[in-house]
Amino acid sequence: MSPEHILAVEVALGKRARSTTGRINVLEYGSGLSTIYFANYLHSQGYDISWTALEADASWRNALLTELKTRPLDLRKSIHIPTFNYGSASGLCDSNFQDSLKKQCLDEYISWPKKQKYGIKYHVVLVDGRKRARCIKVARKSLVKDGIIILHDAQRPYYHSACEGLETHKVKDDAGEELWVMRKSTLS
Repeated sequence: MSPEHILAVEVALGKRARSTTGRINVLEYGSGLSTIYFANYLHSQGYDISWTALEADASWRNALLTELKTRPLDLRKSIHIPTFNYGSASGLCDSNFQDSLKKQCLDEYISWPKKQKYGIKYHVVLVDGRKRARCIKVARKSLVKDGIIILHDAQRPYYHSACEGLETHKVKDDAGEELWVMRKSTLS
């Protein structure tokens, strides 16, 4: 994620956290170091957070859990990373594994928020993983009334139909990559 996009996410998270009373619930499709970074960003400002990061690659999930163990206990308790059994890549550039993920439907990963017992709604859904268009469709139904969706790499046209009808603030970085901060239209 570029510095411009990091700043845009920080601003969006901070603004949303300030307008929330009580705990801020965040759902992230596609975990990574940004999971720890942004959860820590909110936590360090004194916000009560519940951060759920969904990851399709078991080895990447395990690497994140190892990194998380080096963090303060109160931050570790705020981050939940469910397990999905889609396999593991030996590295991020393992093209055979990456190709196999593209071919899988990943239904369990995508629909995870809909299947939770208590119908948790999220203040923020960050979409930066696999099957982003499908994740956005689920995210729209998983938001609190004034929640936001943050889409990384939003310049890819095949995500755009899932974003129709959402008010969108676009942030383009120096490389031409886009991050969109979206919310349900106040006109609809």
